Amino acid sequence: MFDVLEHVPKNSENIVLKEVNRILRKGGKLVLSTPSSNFLINIFDPAWYFGHRHYRRKRLIDILKNAGFKIEKLETRGGFWFSIYLIWHYFMKWILKKPLAVNKFLVDKDDKQFSEERGVHTIFLIATKIA
Repeated sequence: MFDVLEHVPKNSENIVLKEVNRILRKGGKLVLSTPSSNFLINIFDPAWYFGHRHYRRKRLIDILKNAGFKIEKLETRGGFWFSIYLIWHYFMKWILKKPLAVNKFLVDKDDKQFSEERGVHTIFLIATKIA
């Protein structure tokens, strides 16, 4: 579930993850990414102002535990350059109507930050079905 959870209907995350748990075999793995919630990332994501959700680590862990998962690995990666890339992407897509435009400079900066061990932008996790 890469960048999916923040798009399900608000307050239905637990229902969705319980359904994922139901269809997985015991010991099955859930691989998930979602935007991290922190002040700078929130204010630099234009979609956040229109309801695009970001999650704090503790809330995400609580939702997954409640849905019957055990967190195996959780890390946050990516940084400020991804936020700049998002602003550029939204401008190109919504204002200039060029949805597939690529900015090599921003992509390279973004890739470098996502390859670093610590970050602030996106939570990545692996969880195992226990129930």
